[in-house]
Amino acid sequence: MRRGAVGAFDDHRNARDRAALLSSSARSSSGVMTSRAGARGQAPTGADTYEYVAAYEQQNNRQVDALSGKVHAMREVALQINDEATSQNRYLDQQMVGVFDRASVSLRQTMQQLDHLVRSGSGRHLCYMVAGVVALLFLLYLLFPR
Repeated sequence: MRRGAVGAFDDHRNARDRAALLSSSARSSSGVMTSRAGARGQAPTGADTYEYVAAYEQQNNRQVDALSGKVHAMREVALQINDEATSQNRYLDQQMVGVFDRASVSLRQTMQQLDHLVRSGSGRHLCYMVAGVVALLFLLYLLFPR
C-alpha cells in the first residue's frame, strides 16, 4: 500500500520526536531547547529524560487549556446563533400568520364580489371589468418591454 506525503511527514515527525526525547537535549521553562549533557557527549540520565518529558507534558497541558477555552468560546457563539435563529423564526411565524390571514380574507372578499357580479346578470359590468383588465395588461406590456 502506497503512503501519501502526509503519512511520510507524520512518520518523520514521530521519529524526530522520539529522537529528541532520547537525545541529550531538554526543554527549558521558556520552551527553548537547551543542552543537558554538556559538550562531553554524555548520554542523558533518567532525570534528564524525565525533565524533558515533564516539560512536554506541561506544554501539552497549556495547549489543551488554551484549546479548551477556545472550544468554550465557540460553543457560546454557536448557542447565541441558535437562540437568535430560533427567535427570528418565531417572529417570522407570528408575522406571516397575520399576513396570510389578511391576504386570505381579502381574496375571499374579492371572490365573493366577483361571484356576485357574475350572478347579477349584468353583462355590461362584466364586459367593463374584462376590458379594464386587458387594458391594464396591455399598459404593463408597453411600460415593461423585454
